[in-house]
Amino acid sequence: MYTTTAYFVFSLIISIVAGALISRSLYAWPWSDGAKGYTSKILFFVRTISLAIVLLLLLNPGIYQTQVQIEKPRIVFLHDNSQSIKKLTDSATRENLNTQVEQFDNALSDKLDVEHLYFDGNVHKEPNYNGAVTDIAGALKHVSQTGSHPPTAVVLLSDGNYNRGENPVFASRQLPFPVYSVLLGDSIPGTSIFFQQMYHNTIGYLNEKNPIDIDLRYAGLKTDTTITIQIVSKNKIITEKQVKLRANLQRKSIELFFKAPQIGLQQFYVQMKNNAEVRRSFFIDIRKEKQEVLILYHAVHPDIGAITRALKKSNRFTPVLAQANKFKGSVADYPFVVLHQLPSGNFMEDKWFADVVEKKIPFWIILGPATDYPMFNQGQGALKIVKRTGEYEETGISYSKNFNWFKTNAGIKNAEMWPPLHVPFGEYQQIKGTNLFMQMVHGVETDRPAWLFQDQPYRMTILCGTGLWRWRMYEHRTADGATVVDDLIFKTVKFLSLNEPRKRLVIEHQQVYESTQPVTFDAVWYNENYERDNVIPGQLAITDSSGEQYTFSFLPKNESYEAKPGVLASGKYDFKARFHDDRQEYADSGQFVVNPTNIEMNSYVANQMIMRQLSGNSRFFTLSSFKKLTETLRADKTIQPVRKVTKHFDDLIDIRSFMVLLLFMLLTEWVWRKYGGL
Repeated sequence: MYTTTAYFVFSLIISIVAGALISRSLYAWPWSDGAKGYTSKILFFVRTISLAIVLLLLLNPGIYQTQVQIEKPRIVFLHDNSQSIKKLTDSATRENLNTQVEQFDNALSDKLDVEHLYFDGNVHKEPNYNGAVTDIAGALKHVSQTGSHPPTAVVLLSDGNYNRGENPVFASRQLPFPVYSVLLGDSIPGTSIFFQQMYHNTIGYLNEKNPIDIDLRYAGLKTDTTITIQIVSKNKIITEKQVKLRANLQRKSIELFFKAPQIGLQQFYVQMKNNAEVRRSFFIDIRKEKQEVLILYHAVHPDIGAITRALKKSNRFTPVLAQANKFKGSVADYPFVVLHQLPSGNFMEDKWFADVVEKKIPFWIILGPATDYPMFNQGQGALKIVKRTGEYEETGISYSKNFNWFKTNAGIKNAEMWPPLHVPFGEYQQIKGTNLFMQMVHGVETDRPAWLFQDQPYRMTILCGTGLWRWRMYEHRTADGATVVDDLIFKTVKFLSLNEPRKRLVIEHQQVYESTQPVTFDAVWYNENYERDNVIPGQLAITDSSGEQYTFSFLPKNESYEAKPGVLASGKYDFKARFHDDRQEYADSGQFVVNPTNIEMNSYVANQMIMRQLSGNSRFFTLSSFKKLTETLRADKTIQPVRKVTKHFDDLIDIRSFMVLLLFMLLTEWVWRKYGGL
């Protein structure tokens, strides 16, 4: 029972008084003079204290206790564990560093509690100098957030080069401890040429020139130098280009174009001729050809421009634009057709609508003022708009959470903020299909579809109004780019152009992962009602190029599944996903690659400026001045032992010293009475 101080004092007084009164019955007054009387007085006192302790324990008041602990200052040595350290320092230098660090530990072990950690993209307790990336800021934050208390100081041993996370100089300003830096590696560059970064499409095409932009860095050139850059596939040179590097510069942007020799997920190399060390690989999914998408329109409209820009941006589709009454081709030549405000009641235009329906070519209809609604109602069986007055209205949209035909961008959930659609006013009768958006009037969701999809007997979609271009403009203004809208247009066209029966199992993954990036797989399984479900078990089998197989389980996540193989070695992998219920098995398979990341090997010089800015000149050291670090830390008056004071409230009965005192008192009285003749 926890009590206040007043209750403790009251309990103590009551216990002493009660103990004295009870003891008086055993050692009655008046006490005689002499040794026997003197003994009675002492035993009376002992019995009173014993009884008082017993009564106090029965009343069980609480008591505050204060504990003081003195801890040595905690100093953390953060060692750079990345590949660049191995490149910029030789084994003798690293051995010298280890010796000096050991001497530091021995010299200050009486004053400091020294902890050694090793970092690259993560923080480790043992070194290997194989880290593929360097995150200095992340390592500093890790140290500040782990342990029983933040360190008194951190000693950072690094070349100062980082390629992940925020600028460590900015991060260090938020730390509750000072940073001492020890620069590793030479800050004076030698002759070096390397590919800093490469920019290319993830999808390419067989008969087209695929572009790649290369950011080439170099240093130490005394004169202008001409080199040859090559693109290689399967040890065969596909293309090459001569590049002149000027001695007074350190950077060169290079643009190359190449044709892939075959389709599939292909590995290519960018290399410098006659220099095997200057070489980097990349992967592109080479496909046979781009798909052409026919966009037929009644009249020019901004929606058409929005669709065209999104498709060109995707690098997978080629939009073919044509005014319906002037189109001379055949809709059968295209896997997918966009019909903007068609049918329109014009025979020369409406024959294409009839052709698309008759030949069951997937299509996307966008309704507008020019649409002939009787013919629209008759030509498809998903939606009918009747009792029309000829008027149009502006309606907002709301995202339907039940839509799961393809994975949409997370930003689509904010569609209620997008500008309204210009839709026909009338009675909407939805017969088939699944809704992506519903119409909203004055902020209230209605039962009228704004955008619906249907996949039987063939795939089609209906956008019930014009205004797609407004969504794109709004996103440009508010989010600095139309990422969500462009992604929605691309995935709509992609889904419809496939024109495949809807699969019960859909596996989503990246085709190319970096070697430092964890590999993850998402899976969606649909039950017989085509609703997302995650009640059946699933396994993922991944096979590397040597035939070694690894198995992982798909774990439920929301209404889908997720598998996390984690970081894998660079190379090409095959995978097969299997799910099964009591009646059948559902499977999907494919390939992916893990691209080797060697950006650490691009470090050709230590970054002294970053290390100085991190710590300041007074706390900056090199390997040759490492001994001064020992003297500086020993003399630093801010590095003091940590005094930890803790207070806790305990029941008296839990304090062992009271029980020991009670036993001592009782034993003393018993012995004295036994051998004292009382």
